[in-house]
Amino acid sequence: MPVTTSVRSPGASKLIGHSGAVQRIFEILRRVADNDSPVLLEGEFGVGKHMVARTLHDSSRRASAPFKELQCSAMPEDALEAELFGHANGAQGIFGRATGGTVHLAEVHVLPARIQAQLNTFLDETQARRSAWNNGGSHFRLVSSTTVSLEEEAKEGRFREDLFYKLSVVPLKIPPLRERREDIKPLVDHFLKELSDRMDGRPFSMDSYAFEFLEKYSWPGNISELRNAVERACAFAENYRVKPADLPAKVTQQIEVPTTNASNGVTQLPIGSTLDDFIRGQERLFIQETLKYNNGSREKTASMLGVSIATLYRKMGLNVDRKTTA
Repeated sequence: MPVTTSVRSPGASKLIGHSGAVQRIFEILRRVADNDSPVLLEGEFGVGKHMVARTLHDSSRRASAPFKELQCSAMPEDALEAELFGHANGAQGIFGRATGGTVHLAEVHVLPARIQAQLNTFLDETQARRSAWNNGGSHFRLVSSTTVSLEEEAKEGRFREDLFYKLSVVPLKIPPLRERREDIKPLVDHFLKELSDRMDGRPFSMDSYAFEFLEKYSWPGNISELRNAVERACAFAENYRVKPADLPAKVTQQIEVPTTNASNGVTQLPIGSTLDDFIRGQERLFIQETLKYNNGSREKTASMLGVSIATLYRKMGLNVDRKTTA
């Protein structure tokens, strides 16, 4: 049984997992925690870049100092410039407010060219001053993150190459959840406990079949999507027990089986739905396709399906007195 490793940080951020990929991340964080080298985190949306940045901060000698985070894509250019480097009224920028701590610049690849140049100059000046700072000085640890390859962005001329090298002294790629499925169970267990603590303290549990769906789903939204799915399931769960029907439809409707016709294709089965719901859905689909074949004629459709016009209207949810289409 693999041992789950986790590092807790304030604000309920927690890096969790026992996959080889997560263990390698822990090892790198351990090695670089107490130096000042800039770290670049790369990975898809929702893989946990914020948690990695926060874990790095909390496991370092800077843990008691501020951790400041800025979403670079969330501000217009002028506001972003002021937030980074200070306001005209004298208010400090994010680097000044993070004295002795860590600054995390998220989605750094979207920085406009002008601000890239300013940041590059600012980091040059900071490095030049650093030798004059003692242990109590106003320096900071810089962590940047991106959902794209910053090296490729630099090669294509969309990101300053000199700035790329400054930010990526310690590069760290975080793999998507679909490539480390063994981390799904400890993450789900953590989310269930979080939700229980937020409510009345009564523990949630999950049906083994429901968990199988979570393990098999591809999670394009990664940890963020998994957290959302677990919270949604708990909201619908009866008696604090999550069943397949409580999960989002996109998670349970991924089972594919071969079709029985000559197309040799596959069809998706909505495992987790009730049999009645499945039959009604198939019935509606069959009626709709037969209507199309008959150019919308309900009388021809009823005849082809071998049902009365009244039955067809009932199954379509229409008033039986409505005029039929010849």
